Amino acid sequence: MIIKRNPTSKKKDVLLLIGWIVLSLTACQPSREPVTFKLPTSLTSSLPAEMASATLSPVSSETIQMAPTETPTPESTLTDSPSPTLSLEPSETPTPSATLNETEIIQASYTLTSSLTPSRTPTITKTRYRWVTKTPTQTATATATLTPTPPFAQMRIQKPGPFSKVVSPFQIEAMVHPGEDGFVRIQIVGEDSRIISSQVLNYTNDIKRRFWIAPKIDFSISGVAETARLELIAQDQFARPMDIYTLDLILLKLGKSELTPAEISQEPYIIRYPSAEDVVRGGSVWISGLIRPVNANTITIELLNEKNEIIGQTVFQVAPPFGDLSHTPFAIEVPYQIKETTPVRVVIYQKSDQRIPGVAHLSSFLLTLEP
Repeated sequence: MIIKRNPTSKKKDVLLLIGWIVLSLTACQPSREPVTFKLPTSLTSSLPAEMASATLSPVSSETIQMAPTETPTPESTLTDSPSPTLSLEPSETPTPSATLNETEIIQASYTLTSSLTPSRTPTITKTRYRWVTKTPTQTATATATLTPTPPFAQMRIQKPGPFSKVVSPFQIEAMVHPGEDGFVRIQIVGEDSRIISSQVLNYTNDIKRRFWIAPKIDFSISGVAETARLELIAQDQFARPMDIYTLDLILLKLGKSELTPAEISQEPYIIRYPSAEDVVRGGSVWISGLIRPVNANTITIELLNEKNEIIGQTVFQVAPPFGDLSHTPFAIEVPYQIKETTPVRVVIYQKSDQRIPGVAHLSSFLLTLEP
């Protein structure tokens, strides 16, 4: 312990002597574990003013270790008798420390309080299929009509149109199919039923096929102009007519051709019952279907055997279609008399209502008749 000396004071010399004695006595005692002390407040207040003003200077950074010593009084006389030793006890007041221990640091935490209000969200339900299920809605029920989409005529002339004015030669454009004999017949019939022009086209390699043709037709007339009928004819192997398509024209000896648009190219006679090549027995054939009459004349149905003989016939009238209908429904019975099974061709046709006699249009199909 180092004490700052004041040379002008005897009291300080006495105090220095007392400290030396204490240190000597301490050196004679056995060594013990040093204890850290602090001067109590009571001891500091009992010292003289000079002693109270004395300051202690630490020798090192460690706290001074002191053994218990006697506290001298100003008027006391030193004797050999031991006096009560005042020991400096550590102060019970804990020294504040600015260092946070590890436990306090770990325990320091923040509590987050959620202020969000939960909201309702739609729950997704898994379905068995990935695609969206459509809700059925009530729709109008389609009503079947008696008029289907009519097919095209088996044979038809696309160019020229009806009552076109033509000069020789002129070219036609037509859809045809060869007859069972392999030929397509083209002819022009005059007002007196004479054949003005005729040609037979051989398509034996294209039987049962339909295709377009564009042949040129020559004719010669005696007058300046004449009404005539252009006919396309297909026949079977027994020379029975299979299909006939006709077109009325005006033949000119001089001048320039004047063509009109083509007429309706739908099949005028559509047979629903019976089907082709059916077997019918009982003495009559019930035929039903749709008809768009080509003119105002009656409609004739004939049953022709292989000798081109009529074994059954009926004639009837069908009103023209009206409204949205393209054809008029019909049903008719055709009686026949036979003794054995007979293949027949059923032909449906109308005769011309113009100045030139003959068939205006004809269609056919095959049947087998039994008694």
